Amino acid sequence: MGGFGKGKRKYGNKRGEISVFLAMTLAALISLALIMSYAARSLSLESRADAIFRAAGRSIAAEYDRRLKEDYGILAFHGLGEDVEDKLRFYASQALPNAENLEIRADLSGGRLNDIEVFEEALIEAFKSEGLDMLGSRLRDEEQNEGKGGKTGAVLRNRAEIESLPSNFIEGPSFNTGAIESLSEEKILSALARRSGTDMLTNEYILRKFTYNYGCGYADNHFFQSEAEYILFGKYSDEQNMFRMKTSFIALRTGLNAAYIVSDPLKMEIITAASASAGPFFGLAEAAVIALWAGAEALNDWKLISGGDKVPVMKTEGTWALTLENAYQFGDGKGRIKPAVSEGLVYKDYLRLYLIMLGREKKLGRMMDLIQLNLRGDYYSGFRIRDFNTAFIFEADYGGKRYTYEERY
Repeated sequence: MGGFGKGKRKYGNKRGEISVFLAMTLAALISLALIMSYAARSLSLESRADAIFRAAGRSIAAEYDRRLKEDYGILAFHGLGEDVEDKLRFYASQALPNAENLEIRADLSGGRLNDIEVFEEALIEAFKSEGLDMLGSRLRDEEQNEGKGGKTGAVLRNRAEIESLPSNFIEGPSFNTGAIESLSEEKILSALARRSGTDMLTNEYILRKFTYNYGCGYADNHFFQSEAEYILFGKYSDEQNMFRMKTSFIALRTGLNAAYIVSDPLKMEIITAASASAGPFFGLAEAAVIALWAGAEALNDWKLISGGDKVPVMKTEGTWALTLENAYQFGDGKGRIKPAVSEGLVYKDYLRLYLIMLGREKKLGRMMDLIQLNLRGDYYSGFRIRDFNTAFIFEADYGGKRYTYEERY
């Protein structure tokens, strides 16, 4: 009997152990299910929050200024750091539960449009998205205006307006008039060969987006009409910029024309004969005659390109216009003498050449000046380049997790 009782007790213990094991297993499964459920809920909430934050960021980017895009092909939105944070917080809180604990920080420092690098990148992106025929231009067709000068009466006098121009806050070399006036054909061709793809696009942007004289249409909604000339010389009146363009061109052409005269034996024979009577001052007389002839030809060159004709960088016998007798009699009247052969560069081409020589920083800064002046005058008076952005980074702290995003056009 004793043995039978002991065996029964042992059997009962096994059944109890199995029950405990099953209960523990069930508890573990329930815990696992709860953990998985919580994890799935947490992941779902994180995924939802991520989607909401991304949508909020895209909403800010979607608020780009339409007029800036339409007139200049530039995608940028208006906003300061606090404004962007408030908007992001508002957009996200409309869809997130318990949004009262949401914290958002925005950093716009890397996308400010008044930054040279950012502005240049925005121009390149404009070309990428719309190509060289971008510009849905407000200018009249160039071919209808060949040889016509623009309206050159605008003067910027407002001191506060001048002091707020973006170029005032940008350091860099400006246009070196003396350097370009002393250029040789070799140096010009070398500069043309060295220009970068970005620089070429920037120069084409200028000649497509901004007005200039002799070959471009007018734009009543632009403050200046000699805008490409303003980019080159930075004077606050159309008249001053055109005066600088004219004098710089004549000086450049005088040097190039003198180089051609010296290289032409026939012309040097004529000059030697004209200077022979100077006696001991023959050398000075010869130099004076060369300068006179080259300068008169340069003045005629200006009259040619301002009238829609072509002038080559370096002359040939066929493209040379004035005889020495013409040079003695040639004044600053309206008449011009055309050479036997018409070939070379038009006014727009010389602008392009000058733009290649202009310092990158000042070039881009003065482009910003013109955009700001034009949109302040024709769009809204509070427009400032510095208040626009092409990119931003923001962080959101929510539900114990940090989310980081970057939005960029």
